[in-house]
Amino acid sequence: MGDRGGRKYDSPLRQRQTERTRGAILDALGELLKVHRWDEVTTKMLATSAGVSQQTVYRHFPDRAALVAALKHHVRNPHPYAGPPATLQEWANRLEVGFQDADKHFLAEVTANTLFNANTRGFANRPQERSSLFSAAVERTFPDLDAADQPRAAALMRILGSTQTWLRMREEFGLDGAESGQLVRWAINVLVREIAAGNLPPVDERAGVLDEPGSLDGF
Repeated sequence: MGDRGGRKYDSPLRQRQTERTRGAILDALGELLKVHRWDEVTTKMLATSAGVSQQTVYRHFPDRAALVAALKHHVRNPHPYAGPPATLQEWANRLEVGFQDADKHFLAEVTANTLFNANTRGFANRPQERSSLFSAAVERTFPDLDAADQPRAAALMRILGSTQTWLRMREEFGLDGAESGQLVRWAINVLVREIAAGNLPPVDERAGVLDEPGSLDGF
């Protein structure tokens, strides 16, 4: 007798079909991200590109957060990690190449990882570990820098060289990886020279005390 309780049976065939459908949707998203900003990609566009219905997209990925998380694990970056940079100048040179590679070869993966880690309070371990590595590079580059100033310098460098910078330059200002990579390399090298010359501004004791109320509207 068959099961009359309406129990769903997930056969291996059905599971493979599910995985193929999910893969087709995620592959389509990766292709769309090559020519559209993340916020421009609609469910209709995604469904059309994947050859499925919008209802199918929603069934597999109920919201954008689910899409980002799935895309992050779907695409893989075959580019080997060369290890931590010895100096900030070396890091700047790597970033220029990395920003170009992100556009040419790893756009879907870098975009997915950037969006996935956009909430700094929910950072995965790897971004925090890499921040620590670059803090060490600051210490090696500026061995005589005051200990209180080292995290300030590291924060500047890390933000400039993050994939958040790459994505915002690409999607908000229309700069490709070659343009943004060159700019970031230049900016980091300028900062290295200025900090080495002792020009890192001191902490203003009045920091946080404003004459007039400020606003973060639009940031």
